[in-house]
Amino acid sequence: EVVDVDKFREWFEQMKKNDAELRSFLTMDTSVKQAGDGCSVLFDKLPSAGGPKVLPKVKVGGSTSSGAPMDGPTKANPMPSVVSINLGAESCAAAKTIWQRYLSEHQLDASARPKDGQFYGCSNTLFASSTTGRYIPRSILASYDSATMDALGEAGLFNPATILTGNKPGPSHQSGESDGAFMDEEEDDIIDDIEAEDEIMDCVRRQLEEADYVEGFMFLHNAAEDACTNGVTSSLLQKLCVEYGKKSKFTFTGMADQGGDASQHAMSGLMMSTLSEYSDLTTFYDRSSLKKVAASKVNGLGISSPDDLTLNGLLARLLSGVTGPMRFGKAMNCNQGFRAASILTLQTNLCCYPRIKYLVPSIGGLVAKGMEDFAVGKANQEVGADACGHALKRGLLCGINPSEGKIIAYSMMCRGVELGSAISKVADLKTDRNYQ
Repeated sequence: EVVDVDKFREWFEQMKKNDAELRSFLTMDTSVKQAGDGCSVLFDKLPSAGGPKVLPKVKVGGSTSSGAPMDGPTKANPMPSVVSINLGAESCAAAKTIWQRYLSEHQLDASARPKDGQFYGCSNTLFASSTTGRYIPRSILASYDSATMDALGEAGLFNPATILTGNKPGPSHQSGESDGAFMDEEEDDIIDDIEAEDEIMDCVRRQLEEADYVEGFMFLHNAAEDACTNGVTSSLLQKLCVEYGKKSKFTFTGMADQGGDASQHAMSGLMMSTLSEYSDLTTFYDRSSLKKVAASKVNGLGISSPDDLTLNGLLARLLSGVTGPMRFGKAMNCNQGFRAASILTLQTNLCCYPRIKYLVPSIGGLVAKGMEDFAVGKANQEVGADACGHALKRGLLCGINPSEGKIIAYSMMCRGVELGSAISKVADLKTDRNYQ
């Protein structure tokens, strides 16, 4: 059949007119006039300011693509804040190593001041800026071990009001839930009539008041360390759910080793019911798996007898990797394929079902001391391909074999790695018959 060109042109012009009218509605452009009630009727035309109609990109206080610090205000951060809560002697002892790693990554000196005069990355995620130019960690530390807490106070890194020490009221889980008061470094006496979790909740409220927007809480504790501390943790999670139910609760929980005694397994088991009910994401680790990774010469540190400082360093790497996208990531649109990996984003992507929220952490890219010059890779392989492969299959920090059973979701957070190498390793994992 012969096409009527005139009718087609008439139809095409009408479509162009309709398209221009729709675009004017979306952009509130008053230069295009419409018949009927349009935005020209509802809005008065404003004098044009000239220049492009699309807003220019604003430099955010952070780093450029070349790695150099950006110019611009240091407080212009797109990411929400996270409050870190460390409970127990082991967790508080690891806090110093963890925050020292944060300081080095953000190019801060030992007094938490920028080395180059400007903060590197997003500051408000984990730090609060003081009037004297210091960056104070958004952290709360509570333990019954006075020696550990005194060492943290002497380090001068944390706010003394957020370091809480107390007397253990009893050895049981129930005693931690009902009794046990803490005092901060600025007080002289323990207040016996205030429960431990109330002291911590006061610190939480102060942290929320100092921040623009807190998205969630990040817990670090060892469920196999002390039953009384577990009771405080359980009661605190319950109160946080009641008062801040919409804020995410992300826990890094140390569990009993597979070869541990029965009492440690019993303490870990008591915490499972609390984690099932009141946490949103739970990451498990155990000391034996940390020692195994530290002793390994392939994707490990090559230390045959690692001490507590070395194991705390691995925990620092884990928390640094999880919070890395929040502290250094760009705020990009979803239609570009990426978005800021905040705690809420991780929770949305990883928790397909509300009850299945248990994560197994893994680290890739570890190189043993003295083995830097002997790292072997395949020809024409992208940067970081081995690190991605080890993170997916080898560098486990929990005594669980991912090839046994089924895995619902993965989340791999990379820094300094080619995107193609990460995608190819994920594709290899999906085609591996040993993993479901």
